[in-house]
Amino acid sequence: MRRPRSTDAGAYVLMEAEGGDPDRDADRFEAMLETLLEDGLIDDAAIAQSHAEREAIWLIRNDIPYFGSRWRPTVSLDVSVPLRQMPAFARELRTALAARFPGSRSCVFGHAADNNLHIAVNWGPDTRKHAHEISECVYELVMRLHGSISAEHGIGLEKRESLKRHKQPVALALMREMKGLLDPQGVLNPGKVVS
Repeated sequence: MRRPRSTDAGAYVLMEAEGGDPDRDADRFEAMLETLLEDGLIDDAAIAQSHAEREAIWLIRNDIPYFGSRWRPTVSLDVSVPLRQMPAFARELRTALAARFPGSRSCVFGHAADNNLHIAVNWGPDTRKHAHEISECVYELVMRLHGSISAEHGIGLEKRESLKRHKQPVALALMREMKGLLDPQGVLNPGKVVS
């Protein structure tokens, strides 16, 4: 498959838009891209001209798990940061990981509309032994940028201790209160995340 763009940019955005005026939507979309280019907010753009080109572009995004699997073992994280902080987060994360885990590789991808980012980090064959330190490095930056250590995949057992370190006591108390109201008998996952 021909690459739609060069592979040396700091970040890429895959945007799919559907308007309500088929006769003018393409012109409006191109005008928006021209404005972004003129304002220096983007360096380049590729617009699919056919269904086949659209599918080829989506294939790049859908192949991200394959690239991550080639790096195994990895520490995989699911975080949320405000949309306006996403570019800074990606830049600062690379710097923080390189400083604390020299030679590490990372991939950041996600869903801008949901403020959700997935992160895969590899630091050689012993990556999993350093999962806690890698996670905390990521979470420290997430919290500094007013994000959340969990996005669409929830807390689960792996993030339970990190939740206690990175949530305010009032938020934890509210979570316990809600758990008590929704599960007064304590039969739903007792003691798993909120005790």
